[in-house]
Amino acid sequence: MMDPQDEYQYRTVRSEIKPVQPLSWRRLDEVPEYSVLDTINQTEPQKHEPFSIDSFFTNKIEQDNFRLGLLTHQLEDRENLKRKHLHNIDQSLIYCHSKIDTFNQKYVGHNKGVDRTIDQLSHEIFGLEQQQRQEENAAWKDQTGILKDFLEAWTAYRGDLWTYSALNPKDDLSKRSTPRK
Repeated sequence: MMDPQDEYQYRTVRSEIKPVQPLSWRRLDEVPEYSVLDTINQTEPQKHEPFSIDSFFTNKIEQDNFRLGLLTHQLEDRENLKRKHLHNIDQSLIYCHSKIDTFNQKYVGHNKGVDRTIDQLSHEIFGLEQQQRQEENAAWKDQTGILKDFLEAWTAYRGDLWTYSALNPKDDLSKRSTPRK
C-alpha cells in the first residue's frame, strides 16, 4: 500500500502543469500587440478632474434621478401590459357571455347539444375568471417589487438632495433637478 504523501507527490510529478514565466523573462515577440486601452475602446486615458463634493453629489443626484425615471417607466410598462392582458380576458368573457345569452334566447327548452355547449362556455368563463385573478395577482407581485425599488431610490434621492442642500445652502438642486417621468 502506498503512503498518501507518495501518492500526492506522484500525482504532482505526473501532472502537465507548467509554471508561467514572468513577463520580464518572456521574449518581446510573445507579448500581445494590443493594449488595455484598446480592449475598452478608448484611444487615450481619461483625465480625471480633482474631487469635489459638489460634483460628487450632483452626479449622484443625477444618477438617482435617472434610476427613478427608469423605475417609473417600468411601472408604466407593467401597468400597460397588465391592462392589455386583462382587456383580452375581458373580451373573451364578453364573447362567452354573449354566446350563452344567444343560446338561452334562441333555444328555449331542453336541447342536449345546446346544454353541453352552454356548460362548456360556463367552464370557459370559470377558467377565464381564474386566469384574470391570477393575472391580477402576478401583476401586483411584480409591481410591488418595482415599487419597493422605487421607494428605495426615492429615499436615496431625497437624502442626497437634503445632504447637498445642507452642505451648499446657496445652491438648491431640488429646484433644478426633479425626478423624470
